[in-house]
Amino acid sequence: MAAESSHDSRILIVASGGKFLPESHAVSAFITDKFAEKQCVGGLTWRYVDAATKAYYWGEFVKTYRWRPDHDAHIRATWKKLTAEQYRKTLCNWRTKAKLPLGVNLEVWNKWKDIWSSSVWQNKSEKAKKNRNTEPEGPGTGVVKHIGGSLCFIEHSIKMREELGRDASAYELFKKLHQKKDGTWVDARSKAVDDEMNVRFLEASQPDADDSGSVQNPTFEVQNEMYILAVGGVRKKRLYGIGSQAEVLYPEAMSGRATRTRTNSSMDVAAAKAEAAAANSRVQELTKELTTLQQQVRYLMEHALIDPNSAPFSSAREYDDDSTQP
Repeated sequence: MAAESSHDSRILIVASGGKFLPESHAVSAFITDKFAEKQCVGGLTWRYVDAATKAYYWGEFVKTYRWRPDHDAHIRATWKKLTAEQYRKTLCNWRTKAKLPLGVNLEVWNKWKDIWSSSVWQNKSEKAKKNRNTEPEGPGTGVVKHIGGSLCFIEHSIKMREELGRDASAYELFKKLHQKKDGTWVDARSKAVDDEMNVRFLEASQPDADDSGSVQNPTFEVQNEMYILAVGGVRKKRLYGIGSQAEVLYPEAMSGRATRTRTNSSMDVAAAKAEAAAANSRVQELTKELTTLQQQVRYLMEHALIDPNSAPFSSAREYDDDSTQP
């Protein structure tokens, strides 16, 4: 455990959304640099990196960074997840360049090259490449893109908080990282999400059904609920459009404790308003039908066409006053 000390020169960090703050990019780069300092022959994937090598990476991390003692479990879990992802990216980069990286053991490198050149590895690599280039929303929509650069989405969110003086909603962050300066979108999918959000905003901003004429502006929470519905919910522990910030805004959904699509949510404003409007319309129709029936019963009673004391008309006198409403 990394202990706090007033004389400790290590950098104080926190874990949020699967990243380390502040300067998430710098921390990730530090983790990546350590891979070139020590390797093991079996470490073609993070899963098969031996315990001694993993301990070395963790030890180097602890030498440079510190955190509050009560954050230790969260820091360790985040480090494991982030380091595994950075390891995968690093080895993919090394394999693509096919040149001995500075610091990498030559014997380990040559054995890795032999495995990478095998037909079994090549077939797996080709299949993985196709999966990465899959268009999530179908042919023509393109692969997932954004214009956020190397800065992680959480840090973009922090910068937006400073600019706005409040937390940015999921949709606001999405627009910042997918809409270009000229107003166009980075791909067809991001444009489709924006179109869906515009429809939801329009529906959610309609005047109340009680004829008061007041307009309901979606709250921060409602906007976030609208966004997760607009993008189709969490898929494979990922939420389209907001990257690592998804774990901050939707911790339950990202952890699997919430349902993937929450169509029954009371926060789905559009559905709630539509249901209320339909119910109000039906009440008005029934009121008109009842009024007509009351008038018919009174007419028949006044002209002695029915016995007012017979069932079911014995209760008709209760409705003889036009001002009486059900």
